[in-house]
Amino acid sequence: MTEVVVTLSSHNLDELHDELKVLFSERDNFDIIEFRGDYFEDDEDIIDALSGLSESDKKILYTYRTKSEGGYGDDDNYIDHLNYILHHARFDIIDIQYHSYRNMEFIFSLKSRGIKVLFSHHDFEKTPSEKEIASILDGMNDYFPDYYKLAYMPNNSEDVELLFEMLKRYKKEYGNVIITIAMGELGKITRVATYPYNSAFTYGYLNNPQAPGQVEIKMLREVYN
Repeated sequence: MTEVVVTLSSHNLDELHDELKVLFSERDNFDIIEFRGDYFEDDEDIIDALSGLSESDKKILYTYRTKSEGGYGDDDNYIDHLNYILHHARFDIIDIQYHSYRNMEFIFSLKSRGIKVLFSHHDFEKTPSEKEIASILDGMNDYFPDYYKLAYMPNNSEDVELLFEMLKRYKKEYGNVIITIAMGELGKITRVATYPYNSAFTYGYLNNPQAPGQVEIKMLREVYN
């Protein structure tokens, strides 16, 4: 099974209010709402936004993507930000950048509160070698995450094929918890792939793509129905 994640595009509470009007008219086309905290400038606005989203019957994925991995967030403030939001807001899944924060005590504290952990790694320039990808996935596994996400920019079709093969291999080992994304037009096929090359999650958009190659959620729902 592949769950459809819709990535919100709002950068402030007013935009979010307008976006949600449209979003909930499309509620049958997605399973999870991804809220990007790095789009907001004020932590208190993030908390207010998450409070409102928690009233929906959809799972909430909280993501704070830093500049080093293609987002807007402050790398130096990453750990403090996650800890602050964790203690003041509710959500179901949290995206943790694997190369930014690896702390077993923190992960267990999340799990004790019923929050699922998604370890992620992004590279908007290239796709690593098979050996490096395997090292990252095996390293992630040492911390017992609930999901493993890799998103890379392919330079050729061989890069896309490599991600498909790594997905298939690690699904056999760890189960349906792996997410591999080849970004851009070349990798768009990874966002709509079916068994056995389908990821645990696929990320789509409501109004505008929030990552290179993202697909509209209506199309994703049609594929995975």
